Amino acid sequence: MLYQDSGNVVIGSFERLVILMLAVVMVVGVLTPPSPSHAQESDSRLAEIVVLGGHASVGQEVEDELQDLADVVTRLAGSNRYATAATISREAFPDGASVVYVATGEDFADALAVGPLAVRRNGPILLTRAEELPSETTEELQRLAPDRIVVVGGSAAVGPAVEDALSALAPVERLAGASRSATAVAVSRDSHPDGATEVAIVREDEFADALSAGPLMLSRDGVILLTATDQLPDSTRAELLRLAPDRITVLGGRSAVSANVEADLENLADTVERIAGDTRYETSAEVARSMYPNGGAERALVADGNTYPDALTGISLATGRGGRFAQGGYGGAAPILGALGAVVVIGVIAAGDDEGPTDYWEWNRPTVQDLAVRTDENTPISIQLEGTDPNDDPLVFTVVDHPADATIDLDGDVVLFDPLGTPGTRTFDYIASDWHNDSFPATVTVEVTAVPDPPVNSAPTAQDLSTTTPEDTPVVVTLQATDPDDDAVTFTADSGSHGTVVPGPASDQVTYTPDADVNGLDQFTYTASDGDRSSAPATVSVSVTAQPDPPVAIDGSGTTDEDVPFDGTLTGDDVDGDAITFALDPPDPRVTLDDTTGEFTFVPEPDSNGTQSFSFVSNDGSLTSTRGTVTVEVAPTQDRPTADDRAVTVDEDGQEIILLTGADVDGETLTFEVITPPAHGTLGTIASTGPTSAEVLYTPTADYAGPDSFAFTTDDGIETSTPATVAITVSNRNDPPSVVDSTDSVEEDHTVTVVLSATDIDDDDLVFTIVSGPTHGTLAAIVGNGNGRTATVDYTPDPDYAGPDAFTYKASDPTSDSATNATISLTVTPVNDPPSAADDAFDAFGNTELVVTADLGSGPALRGPGVRVQGSLLDNDDDPVEGDTLSVVPVADSPTTGGGSVTITADGSFAYVPDAGETARTDTFTYTVDDGGTANNTATATVTIYLLDMIWYVDNRVDPGGDGRSHSPLDTIPPTLGGRGDIIHVMGTGTPYGSSGIGLADDQWLIGSGVPLVVGAPDLGVANVTLVPAGDTPVITSTAAGITLAQDNTVQGLEIGDTAGPGLVGAGFGTLAMSDVRITGTGAAVDLAGGRLADLPIGDSHIDEVAVVTGSTADRGIETDALDGPFRLGAVDIAGPGTACGSSARPGARARS
Repeated sequence: MLYQDSGNVVIGSFERLVILMLAVVMVVGVLTPPSPSHAQESDSRLAEIVVLGGHASVGQEVEDELQDLADVVTRLAGSNRYATAATISREAFPDGASVVYVATGEDFADALAVGPLAVRRNGPILLTRAEELPSETTEELQRLAPDRIVVVGGSAAVGPAVEDALSALAPVERLAGASRSATAVAVSRDSHPDGATEVAIVREDEFADALSAGPLMLSRDGVILLTATDQLPDSTRAELLRLAPDRITVLGGRSAVSANVEADLENLADTVERIAGDTRYETSAEVARSMYPNGGAERALVADGNTYPDALTGISLATGRGGRFAQGGYGGAAPILGALGAVVVIGVIAAGDDEGPTDYWEWNRPTVQDLAVRTDENTPISIQLEGTDPNDDPLVFTVVDHPADATIDLDGDVVLFDPLGTPGTRTFDYIASDWHNDSFPATVTVEVTAVPDPPVNSAPTAQDLSTTTPEDTPVVVTLQATDPDDDAVTFTADSGSHGTVVPGPASDQVTYTPDADVNGLDQFTYTASDGDRSSAPATVSVSVTAQPDPPVAIDGSGTTDEDVPFDGTLTGDDVDGDAITFALDPPDPRVTLDDTTGEFTFVPEPDSNGTQSFSFVSNDGSLTSTRGTVTVEVAPTQDRPTADDRAVTVDEDGQEIILLTGADVDGETLTFEVITPPAHGTLGTIASTGPTSAEVLYTPTADYAGPDSFAFTTDDGIETSTPATVAITVSNRNDPPSVVDSTDSVEEDHTVTVVLSATDIDDDDLVFTIVSGPTHGTLAAIVGNGNGRTATVDYTPDPDYAGPDAFTYKASDPTSDSATNATISLTVTPVNDPPSAADDAFDAFGNTELVVTADLGSGPALRGPGVRVQGSLLDNDDDPVEGDTLSVVPVADSPTTGGGSVTITADGSFAYVPDAGETARTDTFTYTVDDGGTANNTATATVTIYLLDMIWYVDNRVDPGGDGRSHSPLDTIPPTLGGRGDIIHVMGTGTPYGSSGIGLADDQWLIGSGVPLVVGAPDLGVANVTLVPAGDTPVITSTAAGITLAQDNTVQGLEIGDTAGPGLVGAGFGTLAMSDVRITGTGAAVDLAGGRLADLPIGDSHIDEVAVVTGSTADRGIETDALDGPFRLGAVDIAGPGTACGSSARPGARARS
């Protein structure tokens, strides 16, 4: 049971609504057997079935079948869908209704969406045409006498003319949107302004699944919204966001509402469920199971499910509102079950409840209370009705006695009472119903208190007007009115007898449009209102002046046989009585027309049948009509089939499947027959490939080339076609060339020319192509292509590669390639690769032998002073390919580029001696590396010798004839030796050297063997090299001075013997470094002037162990002049008459002993 509670529909807790899954009704009116899943549910017999709609909707055979399923079958029907809706309304609302919902009867989406709202608002659903209100609907609205009418849908569904007709019966409201889905949103907003916990989503353009939505949403207090199959409309999405439902139920399978839409819905509610079956009928059954899983229904409604209007308007009965079944009241909300051509709507009282009798409930009558209230004469008041029910059933209140001088609007259990400005006492009666029994009436007494009246407002006065307009031409009329109170006025106008009137364009204007082709005088009335009072009607007279009218072309029709011309006459009309002519529009080659008489001949398209048409217009000499259409039904006749010629080509000794085709304008299936076989081949069995095609295998005679043909016909079972010919050309087949494998070989790092060859029985010139190249080499461009049956290509193996390799090739004649590829197998034979020799660089000293040895314990020995270090010329050489052991080709005393010589041993050791006195800073020599192979096994590298300090060697122990090099020293000291910066090393015993002394060059060193000869050689891998260890101190004698200094000399490790002049003499000598020097001769020891002696470590002396014998008193043993710095003397013994030590008048060094 349903009752109103604050605008929400509530299901009575005592009800047990169950669903009988009835066998469904086919569109042809035959009851289909129930499916196995419904067998148990359909075993129970119904108490009553009510059929909705006439025999055109649910046939008599269906009703007869239903007699076997229920004790009573009752039919509620009218002459059409609009009358049936009115009949259902009378059954559901026998005492009228305060609100009525009107929707189009031509498209059912709007009625579907508003169904639950209509039940909640206690009103029926009536249907209308888009542009005309049916008389059945008008009569029912007059009987219902509603306080308001709600139009559902836009003006395209329920047009302005219908709305105007409804406005004459009651105030009209409209629930509409820009589309059917938007209209459903508008209904939802009106039904549930504060949101809804339940929403059903159904497909907007197919209503079978959606029929079940109304009862389902009533039972869940939800709303129905619409969607497209593959996309959720924006209006529906926005409404779902506003409603914020807890659960969304999708009705129908994914062919109705796609998985994409369902995924979109999952973002708009906590729960999204889908109720669906494999068909629309199983879907409706699944909805029923979800609402009432236990079955056991006693009553049902059956309606046509193909056109839907009876089922949609029958929702009032399905939900148990009003009326009666043949054997009792209705139950609560029940589902609608869709089926093949029918729907089943259940509204029942359950059986077998433990709380009452098995057949019916024992209902106790509810009671209501008398009430008394007070209000002012101009003040409406809300009155809360009061009632109780012994069974605590929900109650529905009804006002049964309306006072004449007041208005009453009942909304659930609240009455809005308007006294209409009249003081005094009013009364009205009301009852309460628990859907089974009504209460006895109670009275509501309203005391209306008088209040002072406001000032009287005077009504405005509207002015009569007149205007003129041409026929078929709208005219704007400015309305005029005066108001005694100077109030602003608005205007309301009615349409004329022969024209329509609409407001605008300005607020005080209307636009009058005369009816088509009407002229003469017309009138319409209008009133002016100041918001409180309206004027008396005023009249606007419109004179419509006549204008010429275009003629009319009248549609025509006829029949003829296929390929038979049809003769007829075009017709038209002209309201002005003018003579008319005719013309084809557009021109049509099938029609021959006499434009004056309208007589025509229509020739159908060849072999065509069915509906054909052409268009024409009429003309009255000045105006042309709109198009008229002549429709000709062309009846089919039997046509002879055709067979298609064709031409094919097949290779010599080949085969070809030939497609045979034909045509039959009557759509018959053709058979094919060969009537003339080929002369130079054979045909297989003909096999059909379609209604108008077949195929056959043709095999030419062996080795035949040239023309051939065969003929065939088609047959449609009645007629045989004329023969068709298949022309065959057997083309001379070209034989492809053949290639053969071959082998070849080449030495490593060499190139070989490989011959590519092939045979061709057609003696064609061939083109060779490399198919796959070698893995370990490269191929040059092919030479000789297209010139006979051979060509060549150069193969070069990868550097240093030895081993197998291969490539493949093919040959091509002008039409085909060789059937297979040939392989050239190559063998790359290895050869010995030369080793890799890298250049070397070493440091050496001038005149000094350098020995580099692989083993310091063996190898070349020094032949005198020199440098001997560990190393080998092979240290940076290798054999990267074969990895052979390397050796150096030995040489002995081989000259170098700088005049030196070198001796090289096999292990890479060498002894190098530079040219005597060589002043160039570099010298080079080459050597040869051998890997032990038989050919191409050597490599040459260059050794660069960087010469450092120049050293001259003097040794009095050797034979005369030396050149001053370490292995060939001078035997005596010459007066001068070498150049600036050179080192002069003097070796030997205590035997004196020469007699002439020596004059040093700038920066020269004179080193005696009394101290070791140590030189710096960092590039040789050592910081310092001792070329000569300390030994005997050599003695220098001279018939003049012993040592004559130049600039910045160093003197060490010497003994100066007898000299005619001073043993050591220098003037302006710069800085002198002198140590470990003994002067033992008889001449003057030292004569130094204008220089500086280098600092020595504490305890060392510049001159030590000096023995000097002076010859006269004028001589000095040691004489200095203008020296800078200390002059340290060791043991000094000076004898003779002269002075031992002295200096000139200029300050000088101090001598210390």
